[in-house]
Amino acid sequence: MKSALEVALTILSRRALTRSELENRLVIKGFSEKEIDAAIIRLSDWGYLNDKSLGLSYCTVRKKVSSRGKIKRELINRGLDIDLANEVIHQVYSDLEEHEQCDKLGNKLWLEECKRWDRIYQHKDNYQRLSREVVLRHKVASKLNQRGYSIDLIRKVLDKIQGKD
Repeated sequence: MKSALEVALTILSRRALTRSELENRLVIKGFSEKEIDAAIIRLSDWGYLNDKSLGLSYCTVRKKVSSRGKIKRELINRGLDIDLANEVIHQVYSDLEEHEQCDKLGNKLWLEECKRWDRIYQHKDNYQRLSREVVLRHKVASKLNQRGYSIDLIRKVLDKIQGKD
């Protein structure tokens, strides 16, 4: 039978995991707490288990497609401490980068919703009572909010798109 250390090395050879994720997997495999702790200490000493470096690389990759809020939630769900998640995000992902990304995505979504308005919404009875800008603003804001952007940032981006700077 393999030891907790051997199983942990096999697991980590496939994918980088946080300390918490590895602990959970070893618990599921049926190892005792003592064995798991010993394996984790050893792996940390060898440099195979480092939550900060995992968080940094995860944030670097995900910042191209996700907001800081979404990345933070994902890191916390993966078992990173809230303070460490915040530190990693602020180290890799600036306010300016998030604003630029939200602006770019907001413009793209606005154009998509304009096309959708022309094809679908303007012909529906529910939408004829509402102005085009109100509907588009609501739909784009909703989509940006689902992606984790803050309401203040969404407002700024939508104001810029509509020329209300």
